Amino acid sequence: MRLATAAVVVVLLVFGAAPAMAHISYMPSSPEVQELLEIYAAAGRVFPSASFPMSKRDLHRFALEIRQARPALAPEIDRYLEQLDFSPGEVTINAQLDTEFRGYLRSEDAQWINEELEYDSLDLERRYIQMPDFLSLALFSQQDDTGGMYISAGIKRRYERGELLNTNFLEFDPDRIIRADHYFIRRGYFFHYFGDMELLLGRNGVHLGAPEHSTFMASDCV
Repeated sequence: MRLATAAVVVVLLVFGAAPAMAHISYMPSSPEVQELLEIYAAAGRVFPSASFPMSKRDLHRFALEIRQARPALAPEIDRYLEQLDFSPGEVTINAQLDTEFRGYLRSEDAQWINEELEYDSLDLERRYIQMPDFLSLALFSQQDDTGGMYISAGIKRRYERGELLNTNFLEFDPDRIIRADHYFIRRGYFFHYFGDMELLLGRNGVHLGAPEHSTFMASDCV
């Protein structure tokens, strides 16, 4: 049943491209956003958006606006636009598979939780959430000026309270076979444009405020 469901998802992504085109979103840390921020800084202008994620259509529009306002930066902006590759009407279907192994050298007295402290010293964000997936897969289909869909999944070693992990690789346990994180779906959403309005339904990151710091505090860890 699970294999059949996965197959349906892939079929929808591939053959559903025409009406529902997929979308890749850009957060402040994305290289495309960082490069455009540098262009705006060189132009002496404030970046025009304080809401993320952004679409490729947004980045393209902001680049054209600063090109018109600062013709002297045209060569640099033209290079940026060429790399951005905004292609209205063109359908893109793609998949990305990544693997990353990370290990940690711990001192002999390293502890996951310091029992001597009166408060809980568990640093879940730094010691587990930020740990990269050992294996990740993303499937997406997009049309830059229409919208689309995106889904990504990842696998890493399962979280165990009180255990200081030395690696993100899966652990094989005789009783439970494989100790893996069961929270597989990282992000998944449908995205569509309605004129100037953008609609996104699903699970994605959120950043409100200047690119350097989010005013939505929870989003710093999302």
